[in-house]
Amino acid sequence: MRRGNEIIEVAFATAGLPPAPPAVFDTYLDAATACMIRHGVRRTTVADIAKELDVSPMTVYRHIGSHDRVIQLLFARDLHKLLETAPTFFKGADGADAVVNLSSGLVDWVRNHPIFGKVLTDEPDVVGEILVGSLARPALELGASVVAELLERAMDEGILRRDDSGVLSAWLVRLLLTVIVIPPAGDIDAFLGEVIRPVLDRPPASNKPRRKATHTGSRSS
Repeated sequence: MRRGNEIIEVAFATAGLPPAPPAVFDTYLDAATACMIRHGVRRTTVADIAKELDVSPMTVYRHIGSHDRVIQLLFARDLHKLLETAPTFFKGADGADAVVNLSSGLVDWVRNHPIFGKVLTDEPDVVGEILVGSLARPALELGASVVAELLERAMDEGILRRDDSGVLSAWLVRLLLTVIVIPPAGDIDAFLGEVIRPVLDRPPASNKPRRKATHTGSRSS
């Protein structure tokens, strides 16, 4: 929703997202986070989490499962936290500036996340495995679908001009992923503004077919 030239409320869709873990898991997931910051994502074991909590490994297995399951639960929990925080990135902006603010906020949130930051700095091979893994495309498509619905709502409210939200969201998600993994030299916020504003501020593409150029006169031999 908007008031005048300012966005005052934005709701992110959660349909299709993994459900947020129940609060009873927080103690275990907080311990897992502490271990991953200390040891790294790949080197953290269920035994490490159990030691952090002063319980048996079987207790951890029984409550939250294997190492892979812990990663899934952490991802789901933090994704929902991000969606709760992300609407604040919009406030006080309008039009393309709102999307630039959102993009900057998302990149900053991910790069400063304690686990993601650890992976980007100390375990870049994990990033590579994720990008080429079987979950990369579904994750990108899921992110694009959330962004597309958000863009559609912004277009309906008149915050953004009408355009193809599917194409814009797919482009935007891939742009942000690139910036997160390989940040540009200089100020990231300024870079995102220079890249995103011209795309969103340009006139909408015409649906009319382009006329083919015709040539007159004879060709010289």
